[in-house]
Amino acid sequence: VKQFYSPTLLLHQFCDNDFSNNSFELEQKSVVLNQWMLRPYLAKDRQTVVFHDGTLARLYRTMLFRSSLFGLFDRALQVSLSNHYGGYLMIPQKDKDAYLKEVRATTYDPDAIALTEYLLAKVRGNFPDAPALLVDCPIEQSTFNPIWVDVARKAGFVPLVAPSDRLVEAKMRGESDLFGADGAHLSDRGNEMMGNILAQSVKELG
Repeated sequence: VKQFYSPTLLLHQFCDNDFSNNSFELEQKSVVLNQWMLRPYLAKDRQTVVFHDGTLARLYRTMLFRSSLFGLFDRALQVSLSNHYGGYLMIPQKDKDAYLKEVRATTYDPDAIALTEYLLAKVRGNFPDAPALLVDCPIEQSTFNPIWVDVARKAGFVPLVAPSDRLVEAKMRGESDLFGADGAHLSDRGNEMMGNILAQSVKELG
């Protein structure tokens, strides 16, 4: 991209689950097969690119790219598995407290957070002359907010918290029309609202 463009502003949209999504090891515990069976990951050594290349993964990719019917089956399977496990991680729920503790350990994995910071710094380093902003997608009120803000600053980005904070506040007031059926992704109105708040935040920075 940098061969063809010299941006005046770098704006990166982030989401809390991006931490675990950057970890090859953690992703393999997920029911979302169309992530870890499809794409490359940077290993913990920060040098090696790892890719799931087993027989099952190759068969999965072949079927997914060639059959829309298999795509429907794949999505239905993910929903079924997430309902079975009570979330996106394929961890048996022996008891609720133990399960939540394991999910939390995966969610806040320090290696995944450090790797995400490294990748963000790499992105930032590609455009050193442009101001760089990082904005979070609103999911829920959580201690993830200070974590991504800290990671953003260490990687050389200016974190913009107003869009996610305002949308989370709206969600808590019961403005469900800002969100999709899953209660997490934004609706058209939610996207418009986030865009307006984001534009105002950028304008205030000059």
